[in-house]
Amino acid sequence: MAWVIGIGIFLFLLFAFPRQMLGLIAILAAVIFGFWAYSSLNESARKASLESLFVTVSATCTQSDYPLYVTLTNGTGKTVTSTSFTVNGYKAGFSSSVASDWFTTDKIMKPGERYAACWRLSGYGKEIDYKGLQWKAEVTSANFG
Repeated sequence: MAWVIGIGIFLFLLFAFPRQMLGLIAILAAVIFGFWAYSSLNESARKASLESLFVTVSATCTQSDYPLYVTLTNGTGKTVTSTSFTVNGYKAGFSSSVASDWFTTDKIMKPGERYAACWRLSGYGKEIDYKGLQWKAEVTSANFG
């Protein structure tokens, strides 16, 4: 109900002081456009940074408990303070993943630095044939310091 009163007050002011209200509306529109442009440019820069973070995965680790060998490479010009990524396993010749998981690491990586570690999927009680699947990984988010 308060919004109805607000619209009434706005219309009264618009008709009582049209020149001043149009100036106020123009200023508000410029501020809103400025915030939108800033956030849009910031989001574009963030997406470009994510495209410069690379993750590869294969089932080549020698540790039987952690068979996935994951390598993260920081190709950005900034220090990365944490990275989140997804890992998906596919049967040969199929497009739907039969095993997947989401991981986050807080490994701090300087520009150009590489980090590798052995991981495993949670699996939720099902047996996963790590060697029999084709693995793909993708960076989903990153924090920069």
